[in-house]
Amino acid sequence: MNGKMKQMTPSKKNIDILNKYMVGQKITDVRWLTREQTDDYWENWYDRPIQITLENGITLIPMRDEGENEAGVMSTNIPNMEIIWAERD
Repeated sequence: MNGKMKQMTPSKKNIDILNKYMVGQKITDVRWLTREQTDDYWENWYDRPIQITLENGITLIPMRDEGENEAGVMSTNIPNMEIIWAERD
């Protein structure tokens, strides 16, 4: 997970990749990462984001930016949880 991603311009190819791996998949687990996990992968992160796991094994972890410079939050339309925050110990 430490590899830096090349910044890409959104294109039909990118959307096709996301659709292939995400559309129609069930979410099988949602949890906050543990402190040990964030320390193992991103040693300078102060916050712990959620991880969403899909039935095909794909995981989604919000990050501040493509440079992996801290945990990120997610905006939702879930009543009483419009923001899924990053936990801070």
